[in-house]
Amino acid sequence: MLTPAGASNGPLPTSPTSPTSTTQAEPFAPMQTTMSDPDATGTIGEIVVEKNTKTTADTVAFIAKLDVGDDWSRDMIDLVKVRLVSSGLFKEVEVFWDRRRDGLIRVHLMVEDKHSWIIAPAFYNQPTNTGGCVGFGENNLLGTGQKLLVYGQIATGDSFFIGAWQLPSIKGTRFHGQFDAYLAKSRYFEYEPPRKYLSNPHPLRESKMLYLNGGARLGIDLFKGVKFDVRLRGAKVRYEHSELAPGADPAMLGLDPGMPVPKPGKEGWDVSNEYDLIIDRRANWYGVQSGFRMQVSYEFSVPKLGSEFHYKQFGAQFFRAWQILERHNFIIRGASQLGFDLPFQQEYLMGGTSMRGWKNNQFRGDIKEQLNLEYSVPVFTVLGFGVRALAFFDSGRAGSGMVRALVRIHALFTVAVAVGCHVPPTRSPTSAATIVLVGGDIRTMDPAHPHATALALAGDRIVAVGDDAAIRALAGPTTTVIELAGRSVTPGLVDAHCHLYGLGVDLENVSVRARASEADTVQVVVEAARTRPAGEWLVGRGWDQNRWPGQQFPSHATLDVIRDRPVLLRRVDGHAIWVNQVALDLAGITAATADPPGGKIVRDATGAPTGVLVDNATDLVDAKIPVATADQRRRRIQHALEVAVATGLTGVHEMGIDDATADVYRALDRAHALPLRVYAYLAGDPAKPARFAIAPAPPTPHFTMRGVKFFADGALGSRGARLYADYDDDHGNRGLWVTAPAQLTAAVTAAVVGGWQVAVHAIGDAAVGATLDAFVAANAAQPGEHRSRVEHAQVIAPGDLDRMASTHAIASMQPTHATSDMPWAEARVGKARITGAYAWRTLLARGVPLASGSDFPVEDVGPLLGIYASITRQDAAGQPAGGWYPAQRLTLDEAIAGFTRGAAFAEFAEATRGVIAVGRTADLTVFDRALAADRTLLDTRVDYTIVDGDVRFHRGAK
Repeated sequence: MLTPAGASNGPLPTSPTSPTSTTQAEPFAPMQTTMSDPDATGTIGEIVVEKNTKTTADTVAFIAKLDVGDDWSRDMIDLVKVRLVSSGLFKEVEVFWDRRRDGLIRVHLMVEDKHSWIIAPAFYNQPTNTGGCVGFGENNLLGTGQKLLVYGQIATGDSFFIGAWQLPSIKGTRFHGQFDAYLAKSRYFEYEPPRKYLSNPHPLRESKMLYLNGGARLGIDLFKGVKFDVRLRGAKVRYEHSELAPGADPAMLGLDPGMPVPKPGKEGWDVSNEYDLIIDRRANWYGVQSGFRMQVSYEFSVPKLGSEFHYKQFGAQFFRAWQILERHNFIIRGASQLGFDLPFQQEYLMGGTSMRGWKNNQFRGDIKEQLNLEYSVPVFTVLGFGVRALAFFDSGRAGSGMVRALVRIHALFTVAVAVGCHVPPTRSPTSAATIVLVGGDIRTMDPAHPHATALALAGDRIVAVGDDAAIRALAGPTTTVIELAGRSVTPGLVDAHCHLYGLGVDLENVSVRARASEADTVQVVVEAARTRPAGEWLVGRGWDQNRWPGQQFPSHATLDVIRDRPVLLRRVDGHAIWVNQVALDLAGITAATADPPGGKIVRDATGAPTGVLVDNATDLVDAKIPVATADQRRRRIQHALEVAVATGLTGVHEMGIDDATADVYRALDRAHALPLRVYAYLAGDPAKPARFAIAPAPPTPHFTMRGVKFFADGALGSRGARLYADYDDDHGNRGLWVTAPAQLTAAVTAAVVGGWQVAVHAIGDAAVGATLDAFVAANAAQPGEHRSRVEHAQVIAPGDLDRMASTHAIASMQPTHATSDMPWAEARVGKARITGAYAWRTLLARGVPLASGSDFPVEDVGPLLGIYASITRQDAAGQPAGGWYPAQRLTLDEAIAGFTRGAAFAEFAEATRGVIAVGRTADLTVFDRALAADRTLLDTRVDYTIVDGDVRFHRGAK
């Protein structure tokens, strides 16, 4: 069965840029029939609008000339796309369809809006006013889906200004809001008698007043087209002038002849509360409307808030609009109000926004009724400048017999500017797919439709997901068909924390990984030195003293067998180095050298350096290594890319590179030499906050660097992770502050204010706590959705678990760290603290987003190793039985989600990647078997890595 477009991202938080469906009616229901029936026709039962759009299903359907109940056939797809594109409002359009359980057709319109300003001047003449007005609307100015409206009128009778900011969806919820302001200078008439219904009133008094109103509205969409709103409004009223109408009898106002004419009523503050129940099925295309709207309301003044008016009113409004001929518009509006002690009020409608203002509609009383008829005709359009003629009838009040007949010339000028990035050609399922995969286990990561057997790609997009018969029907003579034969397919796997350039460096250097002793490690280095030119630095990585007898740090004495060159061996976690005496001498490190802040020079009993340097102390030697050239960096990156893409990775989060390396990545991308996506983080220097004031560079198709990475502390293995209390196996030591908390807070705040996403390395519980403090301070300085990340988060204090959720921090964790560290981690922190260590399940239960990675080359590259560690918490031999602290294990789908949906959310890409669904980017990982939650994951291989619909790796290819 086919999966509808815009599949859900599950429990992950949504962002202002997430795709939203503008209909709530069964958007993801399974279907009984599929697109395998190419000649199928039917009746439209539902229209669903998805992707990054500000408009409603009714609006887009109106522009596309679609409606529920219309006949549908496959050949309508291209026609609908042409209508939407020709409107000038959308920069990308896709149209799909499927069939619901009840047999009706569901049409999916996937549209991405242009960034549009709408300017609408108008000129008019009517019995009481002559003047003009101008208004504009801007969409997505303050966030996706938001609307800013401003409208002003200058006229002989009534002049006013209206402004409104609409929030159609507050943070992706069903709640919506509005803030508005209204400033008016008005005149009005009172009629005889003031409180009785008459069909032939006589004017008594003319008044002029100033009115200033502000309001806030909060509402909820109960279900499709039905809303409930609550509004608080405050207004200030001031009268400027009142006089008797010509021929009026003062006695009708209770005045003695010759007495000054008093003001008609109170002036002062009016504070009111309003409740509305609304059924709204209108499509509003910048003045051209169709559909209906009904509203019932109850409003009352709030004296306790300072209101000088005391009234209640009940009201009902009706609005019905039809599109007639080609963009002709016919509208009927009606309103009825019943109230007590009503001030002079009127509801204004502009651009789909309602605001209340003070006027009496030519009648003062407790019953108000009004009828309005309007007809508008397009006159001409030149270069996007459209002119419409408008005529209307307004009853003024029921029974008044007053007719306002006029022709209003209304000009609509639209300036549409597409912003952001290259928009690829759109495709629809009517075109033959470029690749189809059939007969497999498609793990979509969409909770609504977790499994399918087949999918189709057209170019760089997924165009269909469903059963074999439906997908095979989309294949053409040039389509590549991949017979899966039961193999699993997932969204493209992404390593959310790794060092791709570091892997390239590591591949060129000496590997001393998994050596059983210090002597064994030195022997590997000695053999490598025989093949290297004399004097060249010999660099390696991978030693871990926790694997050796006694678990003691090594000494330069054993490395001093090599005397013709400096030797630098980086510990497996990268937080300590082991060097020979030649390197110590080159760096000028002696017994007199002080430990740098955030670093430690390990010393013997006499105070002499042993050759091991921890965290910031490593900089003393690293600074002496010759700087890599651009060609060296390019070679290393390309070598690492070959390894990464062969493990099924379609993307990586490159953690901590300099600007020179970023430039090489960009050059490779411009040369189409990046086979996967690289989402990079600048290696941040907290001592140089001025760098963060420079905004991130624009992304290239496969490379983005919008993040910056800081270090709070060191690593647990080298006892550099900063803890709240002493290490259990090293009393008196609480680890290191690589960046002091105050400096960390200042750096994080500067980066967030500068527009960077922040990732902070924090392993110990004190480091995690300081990082959360920094996030709180940064959000206070720059409120918003920053998606700040805690990298590793290996040990978290109980009191900080809830703070991880409340600060909206992302837990970027590496599952294989747990299985690598489990032989000694409990000895470091003790039984009490270990319950908050590597606590994936605990964090997920609190709603903390989890993004999974490997930290390669600290760990091995393959993401399947991380998935295996997540679900078993065991080593490759299956130990310990049942898993290490098994309560923290994840399910297979949860483990995969960390490398797909979670990674996508962590890079603001959940709208396009992380889920297999129609319209999503065609990034896929194809395995050689069906994935299972057991040890077979360690034997599973990757058969295909597909990025942007292109096969980047094929295991069977030569």
